[in-house]
Amino acid sequence: MTQFWVKQASKVFGPTGLKQLKTLLHQNRLDAKQLFAESENGPWFPIHQVRSLALLARDVNNWYWLKTGWADDSQEGPVTGSQLVLLLDQKKIKPKTAVFHPLFTGNSWVKISDTQLNVVYEAVLQQREIERQQKLEQERLEAEQERQRQEQIRKEEAEAQRLEEARQREVAEEQERLEEEARQHEQQQLQLAPVAVAGFASSQSATSGGFTAVGGSHGCWYCGCDAVSASVQCPYCRMLI
Repeated sequence: MTQFWVKQASKVFGPTGLKQLKTLLHQNRLDAKQLFAESENGPWFPIHQVRSLALLARDVNNWYWLKTGWADDSQEGPVTGSQLVLLLDQKKIKPKTAVFHPLFTGNSWVKISDTQLNVVYEAVLQQREIERQQKLEQERLEAEQERQRQEQIRKEEAEAQRLEEARQREVAEEQERLEEEARQHEQQQLQLAPVAVAGFASSQSATSGGFTAVGGSHGCWYCGCDAVSASVQCPYCRMLI
């Protein structure tokens, strides 16, 4: 924390802090004749020229400012230094607006931009810019987090789709396998049919017109099995009897 020394005539007091100086200011124990320094050996300046004492200028009362009108200028005040800074921030007064304070303007009318209040105003702008940057950074982080969340959702959806497609492929492949097994089984049955027919036919009694009927029914002319009727298909080889 910055410390200050106060010189009055040939006497030097200090070190003292900003809080103690503020108390002396409100007790009207500081005046324009005193000099201030941040070192016991100086350099020494009147209070209105010490930028590091700007907070005293902000908190003190008895500030005045000139309001420019179409007919004449009018003196406004008294107000606190912080009220003047607010007016400046709200664009109700300009940096070149003339202000007055018995102590912090050297008892003269000067532009507000030439006073310690301008230091306070610059600090306000700087703090506002810091807050703006912090807000932008926070928004950037939130946007990045949302992007990552959406990316994770897309990955999960893509993985779920991949698994579903793989499952569907497995189902289709299993269906194809079953159909192929059925076709192969059918082909095997067709290949075995002539062999079975030949074996079965050799066990039947042949006649000059084909095969004898067994049990009063007609035999199949192709495989020789007992057919139920001559007007139906053979139940074994499917040939018309």
